[in-house]
Order: sequence, then structure tokens, then C-alpha cells
Amino acid sequence: MADTASTAGTVLLVDDERTVVRIGRVALERAGFRVATASDGLEALALIERLGEGVSVVVLDVSMPRLGGDALLERIRRERPGLPVVISSGFDDPPVVPDPADDCVTAVLPKPYRPSELVACVREVLEADAPLRSSRKRRGTARRSGARTDTAID
Repeated sequence: MADTASTAGTVLLVDDERTVVRIGRVALERAGFRVATASDGLEALALIERLGEGVSVVVLDVSMPRLGGDALLERIRRERPGLPVVISSGFDDPPVVPDPADDCVTAVLPKPYRPSELVACVREVLEADAPLRSSRKRRGTARRSGARTDTAID
């Protein structure tokens, strides 16, 4: 599993709650992931642009200042279709749920979550996406398909 983490690129953790970002970053880094963080959608867009294909998955809070999660997700869909996005929400019914026709939203991680749940979710998303990432490197870009999870992570 450490192989997947070390070769998977960067996890972009986007949340306006400093504690969530701090704990999430530590947990992901301890699991071997590279982590970039942003406190709102505008910072996240700038990082996605700067890091380019180096961003392998985005963990995205729905409710944030400046540019919220919904608006950021729409931008990601347009500018980086196929980039896996994990929606994190404290709402009982998150406003965005995985849809088989959606190339971006691959999982929902309900808040509050344990650091181990965050790591497991990111691993699952990246492992499901690994064959497609490899394919995109060889043949350019490819649409994601079939890598979906909408169940709770233990």
C-alpha cells in the first residue's frame, strides 16, 4: 500500500477548518502521501493550476468561504475532468453525491471522520483509479469509469 501512496501524486485537502486540515495532513503524510492544502476554493484552484497533473485526488469540503465546494467542483469538472474528488460534508444529506455519469465525484466522506477513515478513503479512490492513471500516461487522457464508492468507510 505504501507503494500506491508514494507514487500516486498529491492529495489536495481543501477545508476551511484549520483543525480538519492539520489532522488530515498529518494522517495522510504518515500514510506516505504528499499533501497540499487550501482553505477555500480559490486557493484550491490556484494549487490545481500550479501543480497540474501532480494532483491525483481532491478531498473537498462542501461549505467554505470565497469559492465554496459546489462552485469548485464545477470548475474541476470543466478544467480537469476525470480528477477524482472526495466530497466531505457535515450535512446529513450532502448536496453532492456520487453519480455514475460524473467523472469527478468518486466518494463521499461524512464529517466528522477519523483520520484513519480519511486515509482509507483516499487509498480506495487512488487504487481504483490507478489503472486509469497509468493508461492516461501512456495514451494521453482517458475518461474514468467504474471507480465509484458511495458507501460509508469503516
